[in-house]
Amino acid sequence: MKSWQISRAQISLTNRGVDESAARIVPSGSTLVVVRSGILKHTLPVGITSVPVAINQDMKALVSNGPRLYPEYLARLIKASSSIILGHVRATTADNFPTAVLRDLEIPLPSLGEQRRIAEILGRAEGLRAKRRAALALLDSLTQSIFLELFGDPALNPNNWTTDTLSSLVLDGDSINYGVVQPGDAIEDGVPLVRVGDLVKGRVRQHEIKRISPLIETKYARSRLVGDEILLSCVGSVGLVALADASLRGANIARAIARIRLKPTVSRVYVYELLRSAFLQRYFVAELRTVAQPTLNIKHICATPVIVPPAPLQAKFEVLASSVNELRYREERAVSVAEELFASLQHRAFSGTL
Repeated sequence: MKSWQISRAQISLTNRGVDESAARIVPSGSTLVVVRSGILKHTLPVGITSVPVAINQDMKALVSNGPRLYPEYLARLIKASSSIILGHVRATTADNFPTAVLRDLEIPLPSLGEQRRIAEILGRAEGLRAKRRAALALLDSLTQSIFLELFGDPALNPNNWTTDTLSSLVLDGDSINYGVVQPGDAIEDGVPLVRVGDLVKGRVRQHEIKRISPLIETKYARSRLVGDEILLSCVGSVGLVALADASLRGANIARAIARIRLKPTVSRVYVYELLRSAFLQRYFVAELRTVAQPTLNIKHICATPVIVPPAPLQAKFEVLASSVNELRYREERAVSVAEELFASLQHRAFSGTL
């Protein structure tokens, strides 16, 4: 698979540079594994050299001493063992794991032909998975493209529509506010609490949601969710936006999130997409205050400039955005199936049942 191949790098060394540095030359067909990097918190980078390359101390090269091991088979085995290997990562100045973890890794060794077959099957499955992910990425950007097509760049407001503050569009009798300051310990049967990490791709991820004591939650009735709010992160990872739905009715939000309920005359989907736009994301960054961590004050959220197009145009956008979301949900399910297929094939490949 070409995706595994390493044939060039951002930095090149002359022969003299190699001689005068700690870099080592490894031959073509070597399997490279990153053993020291901050990225090891999330993934294990693995690649195969298609030309001789120089490497530094941040990675190790696995070089076969004979024709019994197909490089891509080895690379895929190591990648399949990521969770085991990353479990040994030590958090220091630069996250790393002991190279003994690689040395002790057990390698099932079928015939070379069988190794090639396994690598080819996994390659095709991974290709399908990559196509599904690419399609999903395109759908993620499509709604914003439709937004720009209908309304133009909010930074320019080419149609000279009225601009109001976000707070002026809030439902009468409500206000923009943040949530629970000190949620306490998690309670198994407690009240769901939405935190910044739960805001994922415009929705609230609920399968890992924290639950807090009702005695604590009841003190924050003003930020209790009805299920029709826009949620905006305002501490730490500022500017994440998500739409609450009916399944969240009765839940609450953390201090790092602001809840926004709009008047029925304003499209929630339109305002949500506007808040995600580059124009307002720049506004949020400009208004940040950093104490312990970046913070966007409620008064600055209230003052957020919102261009208000005609209601029929907002309604048209909402219909189009809904159609894109349906496609997106369908594609997400397809991605999930592709992920499950790949995981199943990978398990079978290295347990001798493929």
